[in-house]
Amino acid sequence: MRKRTLSRKIFDVCNVIFLSLLVVTMVLPYVNILAKAFNDAEDTKMGGIVFWPRKPTLYNFQTVMGSDGFMRAVFVSVARCLSGAGLALVVQFMAAYTFTHKDLIGRTGILVYYMIPGYVGGGIITQYILFSNLGLFNNFMLYILPGCFNMFEMVIIRTFINGLPKGLTEAAKLDGASDMGILLRIVIPLCKPIMATTLLWSVIAHWNDWSTTFYFFTDERLYTLSYLLMKVLKEAAAIQEMIKSALMNGIILEIKSVTTEALQAAQVIITTAPIVFSYPFLQKYFIKGAVIGAIKD
Repeated sequence: MRKRTLSRKIFDVCNVIFLSLLVVTMVLPYVNILAKAFNDAEDTKMGGIVFWPRKPTLYNFQTVMGSDGFMRAVFVSVARCLSGAGLALVVQFMAAYTFTHKDLIGRTGILVYYMIPGYVGGGIITQYILFSNLGLFNNFMLYILPGCFNMFEMVIIRTFINGLPKGLTEAAKLDGASDMGILLRIVIPLCKPIMATTLLWSVIAHWNDWSTTFYFFTDERLYTLSYLLMKVLKEAAAIQEMIKSALMNGIILEIKSVTTEALQAAQVIITTAPIVFSYPFLQKYFIKGAVIGAIKD
């Protein structure tokens, strides 16, 4: 084994210290919000809550989850993530696999055409006019169709496919396998890392997006959880409505049981928890897929 030099050891120590400080600065604010979310609201107003709740309670979460429209928003968000990310993965993978064939007629021109929207956009006004003419206002399909193709993710997938051993597909063709058979039995099984990576990107994009609901939806039945979070964080009226709904449903017994700060903390935890807990299970695919897809050509 090659012996590490003194400069390399110093670099490793500094790198560990820097990354540790970076992790701390990212984790501590989330832990603080978590402590406030599980702490009694009146006690939180006294201050001093840092990393652990002083008076643990579930009132804040009961108020948020007991409000009208919360569970419906969760269902809409989950349905959007599953259908939108699933369709995006299929469309982008099929496009990427098509562009790996160098004998495709007009291949370069089509790629350039797809790249133009990534640099030149019409803005929100043109989107508003387009979606209005297509009849997509207050339509669930508006959550899915505009995001079913992403040029960046398609290029990452195509680069990954180009890096697969050519001998596998050539041997399969000699054995009489069709293009569809090669795709289903060879290409797709080997592309699981990059598929998991792009799927995670799409799910996060759909889960965090609130602007689409803000601009194009007035039907409360189609509100997403991220949009409700935005309203709670920015509108005092939304918080008071949540408290009123919880009172009517018998979730809380007194107004003083909850405060604006406590509800905001609980809403942040509820909205971000699915993404935070999904990363450890997909991390190995995420790192492998992103790195290999980025360096091979």
